[in-house]
Amino acid sequence: MQSVKSLHAYTPPARTSLARLEKWAKQALRFKLRIIDFRKADSAHTGKKGGKAHLPKMTLNKEREFNLTYFLEDDTIVLFEVPVRNSGWLGGVLLKRAPLMKDAKNYFRPSDFVVGEILKLNHFTYRITDADEFALKYLEARPALYPKSDIVAVRAKLGSHTDRLARRFEGLARTPSRPDLSLKDVRAVLGAGGASLHPHEALTLLRAAGAKAGRDTLAKVSAGELAAFLRDDASPKVPEGRGHGADASAGAAEEGDWWC
Repeated sequence: MQSVKSLHAYTPPARTSLARLEKWAKQALRFKLRIIDFRKADSAHTGKKGGKAHLPKMTLNKEREFNLTYFLEDDTIVLFEVPVRNSGWLGGVLLKRAPLMKDAKNYFRPSDFVVGEILKLNHFTYRITDADEFALKYLEARPALYPKSDIVAVRAKLGSHTDRLARRFEGLARTPSRPDLSLKDVRAVLGAGGASLHPHEALTLLRAAGAKAGRDTLAKVSAGELAAFLRDDASPKVPEGRGHGADASAGAAEEGDWWC
């Protein structure tokens, strides 16, 4: 298993500012990932190309889970595969803690990590499926930098669809024994109502409407809560700790503090 010591066993480059190290020491954004280029992953695992008889079942790759940790103190990244007993995959650290290039010119930054985003890491393709509470609050507190976490922008994007969507959620709320809605459920309703939101924007909507994020699952919210939130024509309700004023300017300074 990945130890706390291995996560922090990294000496930051001299270009990292002391002020930044002191402010964000040992604070990190954590995300869950799934691999989506199954065939390439199988080929890399077996050392062979083509020939389905020589490859593990692709369904095995769908069950593989990865944890990505982004350290705010120096913009370094660790990628870890969660070990699963009898899966055929060893798990463990796949990318040791270090700054990671997004492309030939740019390093990965916090704005690259939102739920639903596709990432190219170590020659493989992953989708971000979840984020921890600290990561979500960090993004939501800095809407100028992370617009997909800005509930004001999300509501504005819904625009003329808002009333129609509210009626759809009110209809669902009247359904007997209707369970709370997952992110997938909400995106389906939004799509049927003619609105299109990025997965992270839909998650922002859920959270702002009163959803509570579970430890191992994405947030869920009742259809009634969503309908009530959409019906509220007053200023969008922003949960406590997710400001849009001073925090935004502070976030801009942090994002700009790149290897300074």
